[in-house]
Amino acid sequence: AGAYVKAALTYKKVANLLQSLLGQSVALHLAGQNPQALAYARTALQQNLSPQESIKANTHYISALLWNNKVAQARQHADSLAGRFTKVAAYQASQAEVAMYEADYVSGYNTYGQFLSHEPTSFKGNLGMADAAHALGLDNKAYLFAQKTLAYYPGQPDAQRFIQKLNSQHSPLAGTTFLWGQANDGSAFKAWRHELSASLNPTTSVALYYTEKQYNSQAEAAPSYTKTLGLGLSKQLNKRLRLQAAYALLKLQLNNATANRHDVDATLAARISKTQTLTLGLLTEVQDFNQALLAQNLKTTHLVLKNNMYWKAQSLGWYTEIYHSYYTDGNKRNLLFTSLYKNLGSKQAIKGGINYLTMAFARQEPTNYFSPASYHQLELFGHSTIKHKKLPFTFNLEGALGVQYLNSQSQLTWRTKASLEKQTGRLRLGLTGAYSTIAAAQSNGFAFMNVSANVKWQLSTKPIFNTVR
Repeated sequence: AGAYVKAALTYKKVANLLQSLLGQSVALHLAGQNPQALAYARTALQQNLSPQESIKANTHYISALLWNNKVAQARQHADSLAGRFTKVAAYQASQAEVAMYEADYVSGYNTYGQFLSHEPTSFKGNLGMADAAHALGLDNKAYLFAQKTLAYYPGQPDAQRFIQKLNSQHSPLAGTTFLWGQANDGSAFKAWRHELSASLNPTTSVALYYTEKQYNSQAEAAPSYTKTLGLGLSKQLNKRLRLQAAYALLKLQLNNATANRHDVDATLAARISKTQTLTLGLLTEVQDFNQALLAQNLKTTHLVLKNNMYWKAQSLGWYTEIYHSYYTDGNKRNLLFTSLYKNLGSKQAIKGGINYLTMAFARQEPTNYFSPASYHQLELFGHSTIKHKKLPFTFNLEGALGVQYLNSQSQLTWRTKASLEKQTGRLRLGLTGAYSTIAAAQSNGFAFMNVSANVKWQLSTKPIFNTVR
């Protein structure tokens, strides 16, 4: 930040007043002093400006408003200028920039496209288009426009960093996770998961995974295990639709007997608007939280509806999911979970909110698995992510305190989760611990704790698909 402050002082000496004011504004923004940057941008607007200087000052002022999260003012100013000066393409770029801050990525993508039809070699337009395409999952277009930026501006560092980010996200990745868990009934398990994932092209990725889970229970004479081999697919279909699917084969060892099962998981996510994403899903799962539950030979089919809404300007989100579940023993379950939350911090990510869950089973099977006639749970939660340049790791902490009502009986609940993550080059390490007393957290209704450790290795600095990089 000190270097940017010095740069601001240097710009103060520039003879051209507009260049001096805008240079100081940018330098102060980079130094994290956004209110001061906006003040200089506002001062620049008040000068006696030529038409070209006015365009430069106005577009910069819109950017400065966005730096200060004054999105509504930036939108009003950009729309007003674009309406009054229809032949000035630069104001279309400002409208697209505002749309990106509003998380209206479809509008940003379309508006940048209109701007580029007038200014095809614009740096702001091409890299902005790349950013909008990436936000929509259209990384084929993101690569294209980032490469166009470099073609027009060879060696441009922002475009180079953008392509490096894309390459990192699409490069082959191998990972191993170890998980240990224990419930308050004395049952315990340990599991390993090995996964290899890669992007076949900028919009399609696949993953192959293998898991092995071993159980020990005081109530069972012999240990049990499950082994799973699965294949996953993720495909961005267009600007609004994303498809994800997985198929897994399971081998179950139940004391001295074996059985084979399979699971499927398919979801279609639709971007309804700039604030809303709707997901429809069908998934099946073998109930395998512990050995006693595995012995029930119980499989569940879920019809799932998820609705995610986020208002970026207000840093406010509302997430809801509904499950209608069919059990192979003939039982049925309805579940509703909804969460209203707000992001409270900018630099250190802090989120807080309220969660509510309700569910009911058509038939109660208390000796076999957790299946209440009526269950409600309400909690307040908080989450914080701490990441600092001087710290060698990222720390995540989540906690919640609430109350649950089980068949009209109330009980206090709490849960906590903490994780440490560290990245060294292409190697990522993680350690997580969690504890919950919430009955609905697992199908058997027990309080439980688990600890996991994972290692992920980016196998290459470039994707396997062919593209100019």
